Amino acid sequence: MPGADVALPSRALSLTVFSATAFVGFIATWRGRMLKRRSRLVPLVFVVMCTIVIVGCDIVDGGFDSKVGEPSTLAILMGSSFGVVGAILYITWAQCVAAVGRSKYRLAIVACILSCLVAAVLATGFYFISDAIRQVFMVAFPLLSWPLVGFFGRYPALTSASDGQHRPATMPSYIPTKFVVTLLMIGLALGLMQAIFTMVNQVDELGPLTSAGSVAAALLVALTVFALDLDFNRLLYQIGFPLMALGFMLLLLTNQGFWGYLLSVTGYRFCEIVSWLLCIYLTAHIKDARRFLFPLLACVLSIGQAIGLLCYDGRAEDYLVQVSLVAMGVLFVSALLLVTSKGENQSWGIVVPAAQSDGRDFSDALSDMAADALLTPREAEVFGLLARGKNKKAISEELVLSENTIKTHITKVYRKFGVASQQELIAAVEQRVETEKRAPASEALGKKE
Repeated sequence: MPGADVALPSRALSLTVFSATAFVGFIATWRGRMLKRRSRLVPLVFVVMCTIVIVGCDIVDGGFDSKVGEPSTLAILMGSSFGVVGAILYITWAQCVAAVGRSKYRLAIVACILSCLVAAVLATGFYFISDAIRQVFMVAFPLLSWPLVGFFGRYPALTSASDGQHRPATMPSYIPTKFVVTLLMIGLALGLMQAIFTMVNQVDELGPLTSAGSVAAALLVALTVFALDLDFNRLLYQIGFPLMALGFMLLLLTNQGFWGYLLSVTGYRFCEIVSWLLCIYLTAHIKDARRFLFPLLACVLSIGQAIGLLCYDGRAEDYLVQVSLVAMGVLFVSALLLVTSKGENQSWGIVVPAAQSDGRDFSDALSDMAADALLTPREAEVFGLLARGKNKKAISEELVLSENTIKTHITKVYRKFGVASQQELIAAVEQRVETEKRAPASEALGKKE
């Protein structure tokens, strides 16, 4: 607008494009099919093209920092390219980890924690190395990521896809609204804190503080998930949200922002890791969620952060106290309102991540139940497919038998297990998994006594 003195942070531009790219991915996959093999080359083409643009802009201009007061073509091209590449890699790696988590959930938890630690170490290293080395890595990483993702995605020891150990999706396809609101609040809080912090401190200080907060968040996730066995409600709304709110409180008390930003970014990274774990859990329980949930997460988090940055662009500098108080209050109130889990679609809040069984536990439970019920080999095959959510027609096609024959086997399986429906059968398997998982701990406790 003519006459308006608006400074658009370059990171807000990248975040907006990042969010738009993720939204396109969400629209392309929501209510649709997974990309075909040829279509999967499209993201790679965009990554290569945008990487070339980044290199070209850097050669011509050599910088993309601070703010864009009067947007230049190079700045817009470079910022947009960073956003596109970042969104594609974020979603691609997340879906790769989700594929592992469907059969090895606890391994996926460890992978998420370690990825945050590794990213923090690399970011800290980039702060001290030369610009040339940093630029080479930023160009090489997107191009090297693609073959790595393909390798891990096909590695059977990680995904166990060939073993058929994946649990069935027990809920119909839907968008978890409460989770979306949670992500938006998390992004808004970080964006607002970053904008306030850079008004009273140097932009360059964001990097080391963000790395320190990421390390603290990863260690806190390990403690609360594995040692304290907290559920998603407590992790997000009783630890993550209060940490971000206390960051704004420290900002007011110290009037400098260092400790406030460190606490806020710790809370943000903590919530982000927990959100990854929740997404992995939901992809295994919501039908077709693996296609659209991670693009949705990337879209909402980044647009929330961009809005938070732009809400405090210098014109609200005189209202630092008021803005911080409002942000702190909204975070506390949101935590109180969102912590409830009414209804089946919000029951994920009471799920304990560390208590989730891996695919091998599920497969072992099926074998034990089939032996206990004296199922015939054919009935055991039908039972395993039923427990994984397959319907009569799908079982008929997979076993190459008529539907009438499959119906007869299903009736016998139901009678031997004393259930009347497939949902009751799946519930019985889930209960058996939990029982067998608690048994080793009980036995070890008995031996110790």
